[in-house]
Amino acid sequence: MKKIKLLKKGLIISFLLITFFLANINAFAASFRYSEFNWEEFSKENKNYWVGGCNENDDDCVDRILKRQEQFYTTLYKLLAEYQNRGVFIDDRYIITTVFFGLLPDEFADEGSKEDEYEGQKHYYPYKLDLSDLFKYILGDDGDTKGAYDYFNSEKDTLKTLLNNSVGYTLPCYGFSEPINDDGTLTCKSNAELVDGKCRTLVSNMKATFWNALENKLGIFSSFDEDFKKECAEKAADYSSNELGTISSEQSFSADFYFDYLKSSRFFDKKEHLNSYFKTVLNKTNHKSMSELTEEEYEENKEEIEKSRERIINGIKAIIEAANRTNSSSFQMCGTDDYWWPIGSDEVTVNGNIQFATGNPPSFRVSSEWGLRDQPRPNASV
Repeated sequence: MKKIKLLKKGLIISFLLITFFLANINAFAASFRYSEFNWEEFSKENKNYWVGGCNENDDDCVDRILKRQEQFYTTLYKLLAEYQNRGVFIDDRYIITTVFFGLLPDEFADEGSKEDEYEGQKHYYPYKLDLSDLFKYILGDDGDTKGAYDYFNSEKDTLKTLLNNSVGYTLPCYGFSEPINDDGTLTCKSNAELVDGKCRTLVSNMKATFWNALENKLGIFSSFDEDFKKECAEKAADYSSNELGTISSEQSFSADFYFDYLKSSRFFDKKEHLNSYFKTVLNKTNHKSMSELTEEEYEENKEEIEKSRERIINGIKAIIEAANRTNSSSFQMCGTDDYWWPIGSDEVTVNGNIQFATGNPPSFRVSSEWGLRDQPRPNASV
């Protein structure tokens, strides 16, 4: 019998994430203190969203999902609160959307839940937690640069990996000039300081990534080194010489750095539930999972792999942007294809004899999950 696909799973997930953000608009505001996060209130507001896929009266399913959500969100907000206490506000929607992207709530589990399978149901493990030392390597390397490099390179803790890669560091660029000899006393202009017989002026504070900071401390050469040196030379062109300073501990949230990390790293590649985005490469290399690719195959397919990562990133960006458009009657899903899904609302306004559903979307329940179905009647149109 011919099979038909009722609805793309990715679209359902995108819609669920958007409505989740709309329901929690106050919790995601920049003015919100992450330390004030209250799991009991949060879970009451979002329980129906999380357990919508459970069968009626299936208390085990409900308890299992709530337990997993509690571990994720309480851990996330403890970490975000620590960043906020140190002066760095990170928009939690970036982290939540990245971790949940491509998953329905009842598929979601962390690495530590592998023994908690339920009636043979398929689960994915999109994140890892290092609960042995929750605040280890928060905002840097804690004085153990090599340990931090290995820790994040192998993604020992997914949340801290994402959080650290969402902040930028300050990298000073200095220009040098000759001092003024005033009767044997060397002096500099007011905006410069005398260093080793030269007048040093701070020309620019450039931005470096988390990995730039680690590699800089470890003395690991990367292409960024040359890029920074070239940029500094251009900014200090009016000086006799220039020099890069030491990356400082001053940090700030950077969405650009965050997405650059996701595009250049293998973060998405390691996630089994995202394999479908890499289907072109997997078909070409005759593999079922990105984890099976050799380094040679990675190099040969570098351009296509980055395109696949960009498709995921575009999906994440679209969800965040759509959630910000709270007055829109429809949301645009951007990915491999474009979708427009009118949601509607309980509040309707009339403009020029045309009705617009511009309020918050009404509650809903997916009565039939995505997937292939037997066509009910031969040659029936769908």
